[in-house]
Amino acid sequence: MKNLDLRKLHHAIVLAEETTFVRASKRLHISQPALTRSIQNLESDLDLQLFDRNLSGVMPTPEGRVVLERGRELLHQMGSLYKEIGQLKNVDGGELSLGIGAGTQNPILNQLMLALVNRYPQLTVCIEVEPVADLVELLQRERIEFFVADKGQIKPAARKQLQLEKLMSCNGGYFVRRDHPLAALRDFPLDLIAGFPLIGCKTEDNEWHPPGKFEKQYFKSGKLNGIVCNDIATVKSVILESSAILVTVDAMVADELADGSICELQFFNPGFSTQREICLATVQGRTLSNVAKMAIDAIVDIAAREPARKPEN
Repeated sequence: MKNLDLRKLHHAIVLAEETTFVRASKRLHISQPALTRSIQNLESDLDLQLFDRNLSGVMPTPEGRVVLERGRELLHQMGSLYKEIGQLKNVDGGELSLGIGAGTQNPILNQLMLALVNRYPQLTVCIEVEPVADLVELLQRERIEFFVADKGQIKPAARKQLQLEKLMSCNGGYFVRRDHPLAALRDFPLDLIAGFPLIGCKTEDNEWHPPGKFEKQYFKSGKLNGIVCNDIATVKSVILESSAILVTVDAMVADELADGSICELQFFNPGFSTQREICLATVQGRTLSNVAKMAIDAIVDIAAREPARKPEN
């Protein structure tokens, strides 16, 4: 049996629906002899008789009914495939899944969503805001096409499997409401922070949960009290109404720093770096969809507009 010719199959389906070569040829906009040759060639290719001919027209044979039924399903699937291919080329009707590392969603996430809504209102987008370890797994399983996160939270073993592109730099710090007991102090001993609860998003390098080398070296009060929450809006509301200290990057509280409702603690820095590098992570060698490329262009543009703040300590 030769390869199935979908054009000939379409001719046979139309002929079965119209029951005569005259009506079918008019519907297909081809000559009757051309349609006759097409049906004969299809029957020859399949080595099956698809139609019984008589003076009143044609009728599918038992074998023909099976072929035509499956043929309709096949042509419908092909139509759906062509439609999906068209959507892949046209980002307006496409789909996109991406990830944002918990603790780095602002300003990237807010501005990206605005850009996508305004430019591509028909685009279907799924955004996963998760700890970086979870995003690495989602990326490797092809559940998302890329993610944006703090490079320092990506484990060295995972970095070898990823393509990382720097987007922007920001600074980590400790932030409080403007009338916090520590807000007016300058170069105060770092261990004073241990007297207040800490709050922040769940990350792989939360130095205070559980205590790491930083606390063991500079804090003398032992284990720190803290709350982990990935909803940054809730976290900031708690900071504004309590004596808790927010551990995050400055970009997350840029608006509050600008209006003065939140300030950064100015403790004595014993030498640790607060610099954070926000990067774009993709899988090496994996081709991105046109929709993903468009979204990445928007993210790069957003990051380029964000000025990096220098550490004040």
